[in-house]
Amino acid sequence: MTHLAAPPAGPLAGLRVLVPRSPDRAAALLEALRRAGADPVAAPLVIIGAPADPTAMDDAAARIAGGGYDWIAVTSSFTVDSLQASAHRSGQTLAELVDAGRTARPGGTRVAAVGDATAAALARAQVKADFVPVSEQSARGMLADWPPTEPGASVLVPQSDLAEPTLEAGLTERGWHPHVVVSYTNRPAAPLPAELLADLATGRVGAVLLTSASVARRLAEQVTLPASSVVCCIGPRTAEVAAELGLPAGVVATRPVPDAVVTALIAAVTPAPRSANSPDAHHDSEVHP
Repeated sequence: MTHLAAPPAGPLAGLRVLVPRSPDRAAALLEALRRAGADPVAAPLVIIGAPADPTAMDDAAARIAGGGYDWIAVTSSFTVDSLQASAHRSGQTLAELVDAGRTARPGGTRVAAVGDATAAALARAQVKADFVPVSEQSARGMLADWPPTEPGASVLVPQSDLAEPTLEAGLTERGWHPHVVVSYTNRPAAPLPAELLADLATGRVGAVLLTSASVARRLAEQVTLPASSVVCCIGPRTAEVAAELGLPAGVVATRPVPDAVVTALIAAVTPAPRSANSPDAHHDSEVHP
């Protein structure tokens, strides 16, 4: 007797999802999607690398240890990696650098994280974030929720070479002194495989996750998605860029963590309940009394 395999269970059963990251950087997200029944496809659209010259980052690390900053604004887990690398080059850990800075100037060297994922990356480096925005996990959210800080505060802003000037400009407007340093580079990855591009164009890969504005741009350069595609953006700024690029309207994950991404995708693919006053509801009541 032949036993047929049971179809995949879960609210995302059968949904193929493009996750634009390498499998090693997206392990937790891939597992969360599989638990929900999805079939994730990991394929990076951008390559994150170290700055060609780490001198500026190493100088900033030395200044951290000397208590030279009131705040460190950390806007990505990639920046955590870069800060940790600079600390290691000095023979220390990032946690030791931060502790040294706080000892050198009590009340300084506070750490701001752009969101939960970045705060978690800091925690893995044994650094507790002093501030995480609540209203929106983005540079705009950081500026909106930043705790009261005296004028003239110095803020280290290590960020991507492609970062928008939102945070630097906002800090400057408040009378603070941002010190912007390139902590990592963002370059296009190799083009997606032809078969995957075809599956995206035809909807066989029915959903895509956009983790940043640069990822959205890189995807739009390679393929035109059908209107039926489910686009899930991490953060409102990424959603704005996706809309500017003409990508299908989608959903925004409330936080940049696996469970929030899965929740957003479930909401996107779950039919909205019909109200009792909708035409379809009346039609159903007539056919099925």
